[in-house]
Amino acid sequence: MELTLNGMEFALKSGGNTILEYRKDKPMVYVGYGEESVDMYRGNFKIEDYVVERRPLRVTGAAEEHGNVILDLDGEITMKVCMDGDLAEIFFEQKNPAINRFWLRVNAGADEKCYGCGEQMSYFNLRGRHFPLWTSEPAWEGIRPPT
Repeated sequence: MELTLNGMEFALKSGGNTILEYRKDKPMVYVGYGEESVDMYRGNFKIEDYVVERRPLRVTGAAEEHGNVILDLDGEITMKVCMDGDLAEIFFEQKNPAINRFWLRVNAGADEKCYGCGEQMSYFNLRGRHFPLWTSEPAWEGIRPPT
């Protein structure tokens, strides 16, 4: 892993591939506010979500400390990237309690795929699709587990 900080510009690379990057013309973190409605009946969820506001955050402060990088994102969030060889850990600290939505833009090539994110019962490759990261286990609904 390679971590570079050049003024207020930031990049995290692995094997020459850029994973995360911030430039003035390329935001990396977005925050916002939304209103949600979550109802549950016997393990089945009905989720409605309305995003009221979504806005990019700028890096307004950057510091290097013992090989780690600390970024102040418009005073709304602090992002700390800790390096340990080929391992990078990222920690976020929320400063504005009104924020209840968070987006992190990860660099990916046009041919890269997106798998996982819990069982979605839809597409195997989720690249370019919107999907909830809210899962439940409906298999036991109305069935008593073995005793």
